[in-house]
Order: sequence, then structure tokens, then C-alpha cells
Amino acid sequence: ATVHQACTKKKKIMIRTQVTRVAGFRVPDASQVSRIVRSVLVGERKAKAFISVIFTDDERSTALNRTFLRHTYVTDVITFALETEPIVEAEIYINAEQARRQAKQAKVPLRQEYTRLLVHGVLHCCGYTDRRTKDRKDMFEKQEQYVLVAERQQGRKGRKG
Repeated sequence: ATVHQACTKKKKIMIRTQVTRVAGFRVPDASQVSRIVRSVLVGERKAKAFISVIFTDDERSTALNRTFLRHTYVTDVITFALETEPIVEAEIYINAEQARRQAKQAKVPLRQEYTRLLVHGVLHCCGYTDRRTKDRKDMFEKQEQYVLVAERQQGRKGRKG
């Protein structure tokens, strides 16, 4: 688990991120996940949050999708927003197997696909929805803006290290 806390002049920002991994899959490290979660939450003006990110597999993802959403297919990310005010509290399940397939299909690095799914999950925590076409379009545009920011930040870190 990784904890990030920071202060600004106007208000205290306290965002905690916990990361759990499924064995056998290459997934982002906890500090990278925390940076992305924090970036989105701060961008969405959410100052206090506890987000649990669980990297899972097809079997678990499909079971969650069936049990809670009554869908009978594998999915890439499922978000359970437990609280949204005054503190955002949520669980985000990212399917590592599906992420790998989607990255390959889109011809993007797996790291970028994980970023995209993580951002998507955090936006759901902030109240965005993708059920209707217009909402989906708006959410996708916002998502891709955050993915671009995260990729730029990751690129800068890569040059320094």
C-alpha cells in the first residue's frame, strides 16, 4: 500500500491509494498507480480520497461483472464508488489479462493501457458515466487528456532515471 499526502495553500489534500496485485501478471508499481490516481483526483478537485486498486484476472473480473452488474462477459475495469462526498472512497478492479489483450490490439504499450483503465476507473469515482453516447464521448475525451498528462509525466521520469 502506498500513501500520498500533500498540502496546498488553500486546502489540505489527502489522497491514499492501496494497490493489490494478482500473482503472475506484470502490473504497474504502487507509486506509479498512486501518482496517476492523485493526478486525476486533484484535476477533478477532489481533495480527500481513499482508492483501492485491485489488479485481477479474467475469472475474477467476469465474476464481479456477473454478480454486481448482471453482465455475463469479461470486462477491463469495474469501479465501485462507495462514497463520493466529502471523501471519495472506491474500489477499482483492473483486469490484467484484458488489459494485455487490449494493448496488443490497439498497438500501445501495456503501461499506457493500464493508465487508460486506471484513469477511466477514477473518473467513475468522480461521477462520470459512460452509459449514454454523449456521456461516453465526454468521459472518453476527459480520460484521454489525463492519459496524455500521465504519459508525459512518465516520459520525464524515464529521461531523468
